[in-house]
Amino acid sequence: MAVAASLPVDAASEPTGDDSSAVKIVHLFARKKGLTPKQFVDYWLGVHGPMTLKIPGRFSGYVLANVVDVPADTPPDAILGVSESFSPDAASRVQTLSSPQAKVLVADQINFVGKSLTFTTKEHVFVPRPNPKNGAIKRVLITVRKDGITHEQFVRQWLGIYGPMARGIPGLEGFILSEITAEGIDADRLALGEIDGMQEAWWSGDGSPIASQQLEILLAEGDKFIDQKRSIALTVRDNLLIPPHYG
Repeated sequence: MAVAASLPVDAASEPTGDDSSAVKIVHLFARKKGLTPKQFVDYWLGVHGPMTLKIPGRFSGYVLANVVDVPADTPPDAILGVSESFSPDAASRVQTLSSPQAKVLVADQINFVGKSLTFTTKEHVFVPRPNPKNGAIKRVLITVRKDGITHEQFVRQWLGIYGPMARGIPGLEGFILSEITAEGIDADRLALGEIDGMQEAWWSGDGSPIASQQLEILLAEGDKFIDQKRSIALTVRDNLLIPPHYG
């Protein structure tokens, strides 16, 4: 879990009334050299993740989301996991990470993590998910803006217009846009270029998006400012070590 330096947050990006003091740290993980994708996931979920439960005070939420249906020959720098740790505020997070148990957790990453990318984010919940389910399939979009658009313009469009359009889409059981407020310091950084945000969507049934006119309208809006070719779409499975409260 990397230390992050503050970046400016656009004042126009506060449309949802979310708790401005809450902190969510996102890690994107590739596997350590020499490990298979299965070995990475087995260690991450079976050994590393449970260490969190030994931390005094703990986090207010801790989710490890492993990418599903990964082929054995997937490239070594491919993202295999998305980690999310939640704290009620920055001071609580500092206190949590100061414990010996937390230091052991951080040091353990060397045993399975290769390249990584870390962000501090602020959640904007557009479709609440008050009762998250362990094992649920989630659609993640690591979002990159189109050329010719500033990050500030992207944030205004993404949070002010695009996000609210998700409300009322049939079958959509959760929709969260996480605005990046700081970048972390990673020892071996994933070469993904500049990232503008992270989208998370949960659908009813088997987790696949359900076709509807409302969804088509949302996707058409996104195509105006999201670079779909440079953005990274992941299908992951939520492992809720400490269930968060999504709105």
